[in-house]
Amino acid sequence: MSLSSLFQETRAVSQFSQKQIPQELILNILDEATWAPNHQNREPWHVIFITSETKQKLSQNLTKENDHQLKAAIAHSSVCLIITSKMSQDVHITNEDFAAVCCFIQNIQLLAWANQIGMTWQLDDYKDIQSLIDIQQDERIAGILCLGYFDELPKKNLVNVESQIATW
Repeated sequence: MSLSSLFQETRAVSQFSQKQIPQELILNILDEATWAPNHQNREPWHVIFITSETKQKLSQNLTKENDHQLKAAIAHSSVCLIITSKMSQDVHITNEDFAAVCCFIQNIQLLAWANQIGMTWQLDDYKDIQSLIDIQQDERIAGILCLGYFDELPKKNLVNVESQIATW
């Protein structure tokens, strides 16, 4: 699969089959994803692998009105990961690190897709679950990732790039 095809075909998936992802494959994907660009090689990401028991607690502690889709994705995913980003006293470093973590997450999604695994990435203010999973004070959640094999390919909404380009 070409890189261009990978970009064009990858999409968010939140409906998963029952087929389990082998742990070795997830570890390989995470290992390869670390090639994400990151300033001064800080590798500011922290990966938290959510077990089946914790998935239930996590879902119960998501309290926002619009969390029902995320709760369903967590419940039906083969793998649930929480990715955090380091925070610094220096806002510039915090922003650089968050951008690097987003690149890391994008790499996870592309590498998963190349292995016929779908992923949904949710980002919100998840302060209500930080203590549940012992996230450190100097970290913020950059995403809750739900991964799994899928039976049905979701429709991809295409965006007209020209409509997003400003000319000065």
